Amino acid sequence: MGTTLRAIMLTTAAVLLAASPLVGDVTGNDPSRGLGPARTTPNGDREGAAHAHLSAREAVREGNRLLDEGDAAGALEAYRQAEELRPGTREVPFVQGLAHFTLGEYEQARQAFEKAAAAMDDQLAFDAEYGIGTTYHAEALANLDNPQLAVSHFENAMQRYQNVLSSRRDHEAAREANLKAGTMWRQLKQLLEEQEQQQNQEQDENEEESQDQQSPQQDENEQQANDEQQSPQDQQEQDEQGENEKEGQAQDGQEQEEQQQQEAQQREQQALREQAQRRLREMMQALRQRKKERRETEVQTVPVAPVDKDW
Repeated sequence: MGTTLRAIMLTTAAVLLAASPLVGDVTGNDPSRGLGPARTTPNGDREGAAHAHLSAREAVREGNRLLDEGDAAGALEAYRQAEELRPGTREVPFVQGLAHFTLGEYEQARQAFEKAAAAMDDQLAFDAEYGIGTTYHAEALANLDNPQLAVSHFENAMQRYQNVLSSRRDHEAAREANLKAGTMWRQLKQLLEEQEQQQNQEQDENEEESQDQQSPQQDENEQQANDEQQSPQDQQEQDEQGENEKEGQAQDGQEQEEQQQQEAQQREQQALREQAQRRLREMMQALRQRKKERRETEVQTVPVAPVDKDW
C-alpha cells in the first residue's frame, strides 16, 4: 500500500510541479506569477527574484530526487529550504506531506496536506484531500491488531476519498483506495461483531460458572448468617433452658426433701404405732394377769358351806 501510494502521489506531484511557478511556465510567462511580490536588486531589475525562483525550484527538484531515492528526511530538508524561499505556496506542503508519509509520520503528513488543499477547488486540492485519506488508510493497516482503532481510521479514510469522488469521479486512485478501505472496514466490523458475541457468550458462561461456584458458598454464608442471627436467640434459649433446669432441679430438690420429710414422718408414725401396739399388748397382758390373779384369789376366799349329810 505504502509503495504504491508513494509512486502514485510522486507522479501526481511531478505533474503538478511541472506546471507550478516553482519550475516555470512552459508558455514563457513570468515564472513569478502567483508567488507573491518579487524581490528586486539594488538596480531595480528582477534578477534577484529570478534567482529566488530558481533556488526554490532547485530545492524542490532536489527534494523530489531524494524522496525518489528513499531519503525522505533529506527531502524534507530540501522542501524546508524551498518553503523559506517561497512561503505560502501549496505545492511545497504537498510534497512535504509525501515525505512525512514515507517516514510514517501520518499526523505531520495530514497537516501538510491540509495546507496544500487550502479549500481550493483544483486538482492539487483534490490530490491533497486524497493524501489525507491515505494517511488514515495507512494508520488503519498499521493497527489491524486493534480492530476498533483500525475501523475508525478506515472510516476517516473513506470519508476523505468520498470527498474527492463527490467532485472528481474520475479520480481513479481515490476510487480504488475507497473500495479497498471499504472491504477491510466490512471485514473488521464483522470481526468485531464476532468478538463481541464471543465475549458476551464467555461472560454469560463465566457468570453461570461463578453462580454455580458461589451457590454452595452463598448457602454456607447464608447458613452462617442465619447461625449468627440465631446465636443470640439460641443463647437466650439456652440460658432460659438452664434457668428452667435450675428451677427444675430446685423443685426436684424441694420435692425430694418433702418426700424425705414425708418418709421420715411415716417412719416416725410407724414407730409410734408399733410402740403403741407394744404398749397395748403389755397393758392387755397386765390386765389378763390381774384378772387371773383375781380369780385365783376369789377361789381361795369362797367360804365352804357345810354339807348336809343325809346318811
